Amino acid sequence: WMRLVAHPHIERFVFDEYHMTVLWGQNELDPEYGLAWSLVGHCRRRAVSRGQPKPGVFGFTATASVELDRIVEQDFFPLAGIDKKTAVFRKSQINRPDTDIMFVQCPTAFFEERMEAVARIVSEFLPDRENRLLVFCTWAGRGQRHGVIQLTERIRRAPRYSARPEDVFMYYASLGLGPEQIESGMRSAAIIVTTEALGMGVDMKHIKGVVIVNLPASVENLVQFLGRMRTKNIHDHASTCKRAWILTGPGDQASKQTVADPPPVDFSLL
Repeated sequence: WMRLVAHPHIERFVFDEYHMTVLWGQNELDPEYGLAWSLVGHCRRRAVSRGQPKPGVFGFTATASVELDRIVEQDFFPLAGIDKKTAVFRKSQINRPDTDIMFVQCPTAFFEERMEAVARIVSEFLPDRENRLLVFCTWAGRGQRHGVIQLTERIRRAPRYSARPEDVFMYYASLGLGPEQIESGMRSAAIIVTTEALGMGVDMKHIKGVVIVNLPASVENLVQFLGRMRTKNIHDHASTCKRAWILTGPGDQASKQTVADPPPVDFSLL
């Protein structure tokens, strides 16, 4: 930070995943990010005193709720010396033309039914290293770890899909794999079965399909899961249509906002 302050002129500040500037779930400013926004304000005031253009401030996130926008205006803008009248919040919608989202209805609450539905999806999609499939399982009924293990074994036996051991990689927080094993699995496996542990901020190449075994606890988590299909450059949309399957049925613990409602989040990075 001292090196930043010593710089003669800073052109812009960029906050990536700027929703992290708010303490998760507490709707208040994270003190460390408060210092960062105060530094922005210092540099902007210094630029004015020197007759230089004020540094711009940009924030990017896929989970910008209306409440987060309010907190940014109320707590951050004064620290950074930003007039809220000059601020612009740009948002886009979930109906991306390169993403085909399908809801799969499961009539019962049994996990076995979800596993069979995933096996059918794998047999239809036939993943490979250029068209990879990411499967999110946050099933709490018998524990996420057991759900991931059982689902991985069922995928290996999916009809029409001949999987080598290295083609299907499973990961959950307590699995105990080393960094090299995790990196190898995420880089080379055709199918990755995981919990929300890989749901936020993890970018993997060639993810062309996402399966969400059960509705997550919040719309924000849903957006993050779907966001793993983003291209390597948000301005370079692949011509291949991406596909997502969201399994729903009795027992899903959705948030107070239903997925069918227009979610107040920023989908611009999907």
